Amino acid sequence: MDELQVYELYDIWYKPWWHSTPAKVFFVILLVSVAIVCFWLLAKYMRKRVVVPYWQQLLAQCVQLRKQSDALDLPILYAHLTALFKEYLEKRYSLQVKQLTDQELVDEIKKLSLSESQQESVRELLMYAVPAKFDAEQCNVADPLIHISYLETFIKETQPTTPS
Repeated sequence: MDELQVYELYDIWYKPWWHSTPAKVFFVILLVSVAIVCFWLLAKYMRKRVVVPYWQQLLAQCVQLRKQSDALDLPILYAHLTALFKEYLEKRYSLQVKQLTDQELVDEIKKLSLSESQQESVRELLMYAVPAKFDAEQCNVADPLIHISYLETFIKETQPTTPS
């Protein structure tokens, strides 16, 4: 047998696996799968992440607190309310107020450039918060929703103009 004749019959005797129909189908499925994964990763990367500013998050928490106000006890309600207020002051004005008492907080707020009505609403909120948190029986808060609205108004009036 001549060497040239063996190469002529090679196609008949041996067919590589990548020339078979199942291999071609496998490669097409693999190519489509890779394209789908790449498209999904690209879409995920391109999608912009929505960042909600801290003051909007705190306003949303005020709305939740307003909805839960009937179910919460007065001390717990005012503890949440002052915690939200202190968190806002820390983020908005970069004050370290978590360790301050409510009276020390009123003194710190006097140093800020706030209007007199804003300072008065903060003073009233904190004035009612102390007895409500520690002596709920002696506290004569007519409607705690007023103080939640004070906080909401304070946040809306003093929110930063630049998004953060």
